[in-house]
Amino acid sequence: PPEPAPMEVETPPEEEEEEEVECDYPGRFKNKHKYPATGEAKSTMLAILRKMKRDKHTRVYASLTGGITQKQNALMELLKSDKALERDILDHRRKAIKQWNKERRAEDKAAAGVVDAGPVPYREAGEG
Repeated sequence: PPEPAPMEVETPPEEEEEEEVECDYPGRFKNKHKYPATGEAKSTMLAILRKMKRDKHTRVYASLTGGITQKQNALMELLKSDKALERDILDHRRKAIKQWNKERRAEDKAAAGVVDAGPVPYREAGEG
């Protein structure tokens, strides 16, 4: 009898970074969220971290001491070794942008008179 073909070994998929989401109205986004929709500058990363509400993130922010510049530098040093925190920060912004875009697009539709309230109820024959 022929030998069974060896099973192909599945290799785990490479960890994919989510693509950057383009922000609708980035100036308004920055005014509301207090951080920009793009970039990874020290000030940007610190501003995003400051807005993150999970306990572990508030503890990280609280552990950064000194003035703003010292906090920014300390965070950048931390991010060199803690890639998970960097992903969390960028993911937080990505989710905020997605939610922002969803809300702005709904506002734009409403302003244009397009209402998406679901299916229109039709009367059955003989009603009303």
